[in-house]
Amino acid sequence: MTGLLFRRLLALMLAIQLWPMAAGAGERVHVGVAANFKPLFAELAQRFEQESGHQVVISSASSGKLFNQLHHGAPFQLFLSADLQRPQQLQQEGLTIPDSLFVYAIGRLVLWSPDPKRFARGTEALMAGELLKIALGNPRTVPYGKAAEETLHNLGLSRSYAERLIVGEDVGQVMAFALSGNVDAGFLSLAQILDPQGQPRPGSYWEVPAHLHQPIQQAGVRIKSAGATEATLALVRYLRTPPVQALLQKRGYLLPPTPQGEQP
Repeated sequence: MTGLLFRRLLALMLAIQLWPMAAGAGERVHVGVAANFKPLFAELAQRFEQESGHQVVISSASSGKLFNQLHHGAPFQLFLSADLQRPQQLQQEGLTIPDSLFVYAIGRLVLWSPDPKRFARGTEALMAGELLKIALGNPRTVPYGKAAEETLHNLGLSRSYAERLIVGEDVGQVMAFALSGNVDAGFLSLAQILDPQGQPRPGSYWEVPAHLHQPIQQAGVRIKSAGATEATLALVRYLRTPPVQALLQKRGYLLPPTPQGEQP
């Protein structure tokens, strides 16, 4: 066998060995992402694309809207909700890949104002009824809005603030209301007011104690109709790597207890 023929044969054998890897690369993953998690997830998706060669397509809205879209045939392969209940319901309905549900983060609720003095004294302004307008996400579709509603109820403020609430479609719209100055404060995810270094944006905020609302367990699940693609599984595994977990903590989330639930 000549040297040239040997090198060609060797190259062919190597190509055959690498073919399964190449065939699995470059897949597209369509992800439905809750609005509060979208900014950080967009960063993570970009890093994942660079490391894996896969492409991530993001659709973002409130968890409730994404849930409804899934029931109307939205082609999401992965649903990253801001609550646990909706992924669980999809699982109970048989619409998910078995044992793929996992909690990826625990959300933290804050009441934020662009006014640096508004919450300088903690809840004093809130409890005294000084806030003329408060924005929150729709409690029926936005988990952070539901937590905000529970908070006002547990503080005994539901009645006094009933006519002062401005309801947003998702926490992104709540942030827009707060930034515009059209409301005195807005109930948001802590992650929304932290910059990439983990520092809060100008203004002031009160972090709502966890006992004032049900835990905001943000869960993900893979969708059966989209198929069990390797790229989707790779993305789920990526979200659970130590570097990503550390970034989640830096950017305002708590981590679920480990081990958490079933394997994806």
